[in-house]
Amino acid sequence: MKFVPLFSLRLTHSYYADGKCSDFSVTPTLETRRLLENHRCVLKKDADGVRVLAPLSDAGQPLISMGSNAVFVFRLRLGNPDFALFTDLADMDGNSAPVFTNRTLPDATSNSAGAKQLSLISGTARPEGSFAHVEIHNNDSVGSIASGGASPVFQIRFRSKEIRWVYYCLLDSGRTGEPRIVDGEASDPLVFGDGNRVDLTENPDPSDEMAAALARQYPNTRRLRFVSDEPVDCQETARRHLALHLDADKLAEALPNPSFRNYAKTKVRVNGALQPQDSLFQVVKFLTANS
Repeated sequence: MKFVPLFSLRLTHSYYADGKCSDFSVTPTLETRRLLENHRCVLKKDADGVRVLAPLSDAGQPLISMGSNAVFVFRLRLGNPDFALFTDLADMDGNSAPVFTNRTLPDATSNSAGAKQLSLISGTARPEGSFAHVEIHNNDSVGSIASGGASPVFQIRFRSKEIRWVYYCLLDSGRTGEPRIVDGEASDPLVFGDGNRVDLTENPDPSDEMAAALARQYPNTRRLRFVSDEPVDCQETARRHLALHLDADKLAEALPNPSFRNYAKTKVRVNGALQPQDSLFQVVKFLTANS
C-alpha cells in the first residue's frame, strides 16, 4: 500500500525572512480525526502547516473512496503572543468566527502552478482558544490522487503590519548642527524627510506623550524627533544601515530598529496636514555624563 499527498496546508507571513509562519498549531477537530481514520489517511504536521496523505491500492486507485461532501476541519491555535503586534489583521476586523476555506476555489487544473490562497469567510462560532478555523472541502480544487498530478497546496497568507518609524534623538544642549537620518540600504531605503523632523526643544509637541516624558527626564538636552516619510513593513530582519549624521559628523553607523512593542500615536504631516498615525518609536541618546 502506497501513501500519496491528498493536500497540504501552508501558513506564510511576510514578516519572516523565509516566509514560513510557525506561530500556530494546526489541529484537526474530532470529526476530522474520525474522517482521517475511516479513510486510513495520515496527518503529517510541519512547522508551518500540515499534510494529509491518503492510501492508494496496488492498482493506483484510492483505497477507500471519499465522498465529495467530505470536509476536513482544523483549528488554528496561536502560540505567539506578539503575533498581533507585527501582523495586519484588518481583514479579520468584526469577524467573530473567521474561517479560511477552499469552498469557492476553482478546480485543481485551473491553478496547478503554485499555492492556492484560501478565502476568508465568517463562520457560525469560534471555540474558545482558537484563532480561526480552516475548512478544506473535498471539491474540484482538491482533485484526485489517482490522476498522478501534483497534490494541491492550500495557503493562508498573513501580511506584515505597515507602520511609521519614529526616532527620538537626545543631544547635549550645546551641540548644534543639522541632524539627518540616512539609510544606506541600496534597495528600498527609508526616508526621514525635513517635513516630519521636529526640534522638540524649540517646538514642543504637547500631544506627544513620549516627547513630554523625555522633556521631564532630560530637561537640559536638545531633543529631536524624526518620522519616516512612509509606513514601514514590520520585518524579522533588521535594517542595519540607518545612520545618524550631525552636519559632517556621523553619530551612529547603525541605529537600532524600533521594537514592535514600542507603540505610539504620532502626528505626521501628510499632504501638508498633520494627522495622527500609528507608529513604533526608538529613543537614542548621545549625551555626556553630566547631561
